[in-house]
Amino acid sequence: MLSNNTSVKRIFFFILYILSFSAISLVWSTYDNAPVTFLKFLTALFLSFLCLFFPIARIYILKNLFVSFNILYGIYCVLFPSRIFNLYELGLNYLNVTLTLGLSFCITLISFVKAYFENKFKSMILWVGLSAFFFFVLTGFLARGVMIFPPIIMFVLTLFMGKKHSVKTLLIVGVLAIVIFFVSQLFMDMVGDYGAARMMRLFEETEDENRVELWDICYRIMMDNMWYVFGGGIEAFRSSYFYPHNIFMHILGEFGIVPLSIFVYMLYAIFKNFISSQLKFNTNERDALFFVIAGILYYLMTFSKSFSMYDALPLYMMMALAFPFSQRSKTS
Repeated sequence: MLSNNTSVKRIFFFILYILSFSAISLVWSTYDNAPVTFLKFLTALFLSFLCLFFPIARIYILKNLFVSFNILYGIYCVLFPSRIFNLYELGLNYLNVTLTLGLSFCITLISFVKAYFENKFKSMILWVGLSAFFFFVLTGFLARGVMIFPPIIMFVLTLFMGKKHSVKTLLIVGVLAIVIFFVSQLFMDMVGDYGAARMMRLFEETEDENRVELWDICYRIMMDNMWYVFGGGIEAFRSSYFYPHNIFMHILGEFGIVPLSIFVYMLYAIFKNFISSQLKFNTNERDALFFVIAGILYYLMTFSKSFSMYDALPLYMMMALAFPFSQRSKTS
């Protein structure tokens, strides 16, 4: 039983440690909304813990449902763009409304490459068509990360899928590189100078906030307050009027070096297992596995430049969904 598994117990105690520390840190937190943030964090970790017990077969179904939902959502965005932009008045931004579309774009790109290596021509046509659709939808928002990260992830996973097919790998990588180059040039011409400049400033906002400068400021705050040892507590950066927009720096600054080390180790273990065991699964299981790995990479890249650790529920859930694959590979 998974419930008796040592790894599950370790993850449970890690979550319990984080929640205990964040709860205690509410005592010295000076940020008014810290209790609300704690409840949000508690909910996120609880939902992620439940994902540890998700069967692989259901993850495959989840992947198909996720893409199908975003096809409908993408059609809605095309037909009723004004209604989507009205969401900005509620405090959302272009990244909030396109985050799931970007992951679907990533999934369809990877599915196209997977169909290529499996010599499934009809599937290739389907997935390249859906990739073009999601790209078209995203161009209406000038979203940067959700358009740039999926092709990067696709190239990385292509190398793993094709490591036993060197000629086919070189061919598909070359073709994709040429296609992406010409599509990006066409896209830059379409969006004009403002859009092109915005896409090139991946680590800057449209206002005056530069991510690299912000990270330098947050680093100095951590050093001055020695937060890197035990952390400054929940919403510590908010109380100092800064917000790192980087999940690694955020974990270090608010919870210290031990939780950050465990978080990095969990990522290392997930990717190590992926590299060593991806060929042990059947076709549908590999689809589910690539969905999870793509999701982890996509959300990890997103939360390394945007949002906070308390918003990272999608990342935590994807990391938890990787656990059933680890268990299968150990028993294979």
